[in-house]
Amino acid sequence: MSQWGAYGMAKKGSSATQIIRHYYRGTRVSKLKKARSVRVLLDISPSAVRFSGIERACGRKLSGSRTYGARLKGRKVILTRRDGKALANCGSRLQSESRGRVSFNGIGAYRGGVVVVPTKQPRGSLNLINAVPINAYVKGVIANEVISSWPLESLKSQAIAARSFALSSGIDGNGFNLYPDTRSQVYGGISSETARTNRAAKKTSSRVATYRNRIAQTFFFDTSGGRT
Repeated sequence: MSQWGAYGMAKKGSSATQIIRHYYRGTRVSKLKKARSVRVLLDISPSAVRFSGIERACGRKLSGSRTYGARLKGRKVILTRRDGKALANCGSRLQSESRGRVSFNGIGAYRGGVVVVPTKQPRGSLNLINAVPINAYVKGVIANEVISSWPLESLKSQAIAARSFALSSGIDGNGFNLYPDTRSQVYGGISSETARTNRAAKKTSSRVATYRNRIAQTFFFDTSGGRT
């Protein structure tokens, strides 16, 4: 899909579904049969990481208003208080619930939850990952990929394409399946969301492009010079 092409089609009255079917020939817009989530790598930290907003992790009930941390001890991830005092041994990974919001110190606020796993590159580091439902993830993508003042139908087509791309193009990373940048698609969390792009995400909730009953790999780009 050409994003500026989608803008032009929307300006002329095309719906999001018409835009999707124009650029991804032979596809249809379908609704996901069950809830899906993605895991986005936000940082590779050589030391302890800190976060707030979670209420349960590693079998412990936590306070959403407090800051917690994670550090590596051998090959185990340790859940800690803000001051570094150990709270629980999480084993090979720390994982919280993924239906709320979480703030990562030094990075920002995101929908969903947190996953922390050890990584070998560089040695002794931790992968800091945002585990997030696909519909919440798309809210953090649209305004980073297109202009939020564009016609709503073009924003809705971007939402469908972003959701489809995320679910069809994931990588087999260490605890994650998407990057937060152009290696996958640009994902900026809550601070990058706008009211209009969130409206587009909501109006297309769980909608994806499908081809022969499978989610289509919906590559998109800026401008095509009239050709695809």
